[in-house]
Amino acid sequence: MSSLDTLIRLHRWQLDEKRRSVAELETLVQSLQDQIDRLDEEIVAERGAAEIRDNPAATMTFGAYLKATDLRRETLKASMKHAKQKLSAAQDEINEAFQTVKRFEVVRDDRASTATLRNRRIEGAALDEIAVSAHERKKRGKDSFNEV
Repeated sequence: MSSLDTLIRLHRWQLDEKRRSVAELETLVQSLQDQIDRLDEEIVAERGAAEIRDNPAATMTFGAYLKATDLRRETLKASMKHAKQKLSAAQDEINEAFQTVKRFEVVRDDRASTATLRNRRIEGAALDEIAVSAHERKKRGKDSFNEV
């Protein structure tokens, strides 16, 4: 295995690690969105419960509950914004890592095709030499036959 193949393996491994990181961040963003959605559903349910009770104390506690849930929603949204920023940066890193891997693969493929071409030229030159030698022997054989 050449050093170039080793570099390609290393960069592919790094690319895979970055992809796993992105997957984790995507899961985190989805989880935060799910929490926000559940919080909204919970508020609707609590609002309905407070209206049904017709209790002034329930209405007053609902206001405090609403303030607490608003704070929780804002915290979740800030966390999601931060996670999305990290996700965007990680996706940019993936793109760079992918381009690096591709560059190494192109170099490897170019080297392989250059080596193949060089081997074909050497092989062609050897076959040409054999053909010239065979032609000269054949020509010498005819000349010696004509002399007799």
